[in-house]
Amino acid sequence: MGKEFNIKKVLLYPCGGVGLVVSTVTRLACLKAVEELLPGQLELLDMHRCQRGAPDEITLLENCPVIVLDGCRQQCGSYFLNMLGIKPAARLYTPAYVARFKLKPGKNRAELETEGQQLSEAMAQEAVATAQGILKGPYPFIKQKVRQKNLPCCNYSLDIEEALAYDEINPRVHRPEALPRLPGLENAER
Repeated sequence: MGKEFNIKKVLLYPCGGVGLVVSTVTRLACLKAVEELLPGQLELLDMHRCQRGAPDEITLLENCPVIVLDGCRQQCGSYFLNMLGIKPAARLYTPAYVARFKLKPGKNRAELETEGQQLSEAMAQEAVATAQGILKGPYPFIKQKVRQKNLPCCNYSLDIEEALAYDEINPRVHRPEALPRLPGLENAER
């Protein structure tokens, strides 16, 4: 598979945990980014359709860079992509945003309090900046094939940061070290 420089769309994959407020923060960040900040150039990845093997969703996943927004230390989004044999172009890590901006997700999943909304906004802005760097390039995207790895579900003993070999770009954004640098976020000399 060759490198693709003319990228038209970037996928966002938010935390899928429904029991945690932080998942609402990441989902709201993704919705804001997709619907308001960069419509037409961002799309949400549908994990359930990927699991079922929906051909159009698999085609998207194989042909577009993915930015995953992991909500907590379990990093389910990164783990799910790893189970499919896909390395995300970038990962935004919510606990790092909490530390950096001194904002807490809040306590109400149904409707985020002010701090949770501000946290979500900060993540949406950085997701858009990351996606814009990829879209404007040059970003040598290498298409990946979905291939199910024999990894058990709910196995949190796997160190996903090690498995994907995440390299810290800044305390909030990471990318697998084997993938290309992110334009606008990293200098070429690094």
